[in-house]
Amino acid sequence: MSVSSFIDCRCLISIPFLLSAGQSLFKRTSESLVLDSAFRFAESISRNSWFWVALFVYGAATLLWIFALSHAPLSRAMSFAALTFAIVPVIDAIFLREELNFAYWIGVIVGVIAIVTGVAITVTALDPW
Repeated sequence: MSVSSFIDCRCLISIPFLLSAGQSLFKRTSESLVLDSAFRFAESISRNSWFWVALFVYGAATLLWIFALSHAPLSRAMSFAALTFAIVPVIDAIFLREELNFAYWIGVIVGVIAIVTGVAITVTALDPW
């Protein structure tokens, strides 16, 4: 694996974690918003530090995504991005104390196995980077 491929792979792996962190930060933002009028909503969101951190994290993820797409096929990149669906619940359970039942955890595990299998098949089926 070349240095460029290694950097691209690390970039692709970091994107779902950044997107997941952004989602959790947006959830945190939503917990303190004033929703009784459009003006008060806009005012409360503009003063919410979680919102600005979430935008920064999402912006960083978007820039990495564009970089990744310039170096990897979209089909390969999307396989990595799909991990977001498994990472968000885990982050929310740990940091936001959201309760997930046993069946949900089984679903997350099955989903991760399916995604990792899909990534492995995609990586081996396509030409090396």
